[in-house]
Amino acid sequence: MNKLTFKILPSKESYDHQVRIEIDGNDYIGDFLGIDPPHFFYQKALFEEGKLLIGRCNCGCEGCFDTIADVEIDEAKIIWRIDNSTKFEFDKLEYTQYINEQKSDFTWEDLNRRVERLVSVQFKGTTIYSHYSFDWASCRIEKNNVVLSFSKKGKPEDYKQELLKFKWNGTDEQNALNRANDFMNKSKIFKKKIP
Repeated sequence: MNKLTFKILPSKESYDHQVRIEIDGNDYIGDFLGIDPPHFFYQKALFEEGKLLIGRCNCGCEGCFDTIADVEIDEAKIIWRIDNSTKFEFDKLEYTQYINEQKSDFTWEDLNRRVERLVSVQFKGTTIYSHYSFDWASCRIEKNNVVLSFSKKGKPEDYKQELLKFKWNGTDEQNALNRANDFMNKSKIFKKKIP
């Protein structure tokens, strides 16, 4: 059986972070960039059969020149097939425990990334204008501002995005959370979905 480990490192090229995939102690994705941790650990194919994005072009864009693992699952193991020529087999229990530990470990976050995660939790399930659903929060677009993305899903030609923002002091996560709460409660455009 192969052994899967990760390193989470800053990515200067893409102005985010990257999950570096290591298999049997060796960096597997080489010159490719890893996937930003919130996106990587959100993928259903980590635990279900399907396509798992494990690397992106060194330009930082997903969809440009990706590395994909086709995930298969049986009773005792998780199998990754890459490019129809490479196959890795992981012990299912060890793999599942390790990924669950890693997706709950936020020690890699700096203040901005921590605020993005915590504000995203506050806005999760919200919509604006009835049809635009919350996507993400970013503190890296404008200094001392949290930018929120909402988008209208559907056919590609119908896709629309709306960006909103609110100020925070840039030094205190509680200030950002209080400002997020005020922003949501004082604006009449937000609707919270029932979980």
